[in-house]
Amino acid sequence: HGLDLPEFAAKYPGRFDVVTAFQVIEHIPEVPPFVRSASACLKPGGKLLLTVPNRLRRFRAPFEPLDHPPHHLSRWTARQFQELAQLIGLKLVAIRYEPGRMPDCRALLRQWIAPVGQTESWWARAIARLAFGPSLYKIYAALGLLDRRLLRGMSVMAVLEK
Repeated sequence: HGLDLPEFAAKYPGRFDVVTAFQVIEHIPEVPPFVRSASACLKPGGKLLLTVPNRLRRFRAPFEPLDHPPHHLSRWTARQFQELAQLIGLKLVAIRYEPGRMPDCRALLRQWIAPVGQTESWWARAIARLAFGPSLYKIYAALGLLDRRLLRGMSVMAVLEK
């Protein structure tokens, strides 16, 4: 017999150092009760890690049906996580962004350097492949250069502390 989260939190209060909810909260209608229950499972100083699709991601289609109701009920930014942390009585200690994928970075560079309608020209593609080749992409990621606002990818993670 499985337990729902409020039952689990009541049975195991303050028991865990880390609780995670990856790509969950954007699917539920009442986020604060869920986060309260998750945080009740944490020891003092414990961390709650939440990931959601990055509302401000640069690489997105004009309309993404799965990022809207009924699939996703909410959309998140760092500010929403700060508000949530204050509401629940947790401390927001970090926001981390998934870096943009190499093909997305290449497409963005092509948009920047090529005139309108020429982003798929051979020269724009060649420059983008050179600038975001596999080796350079790894270096950019290691140096944190892909964490710039325009190069952030699909997901954002908030680290909340009890």
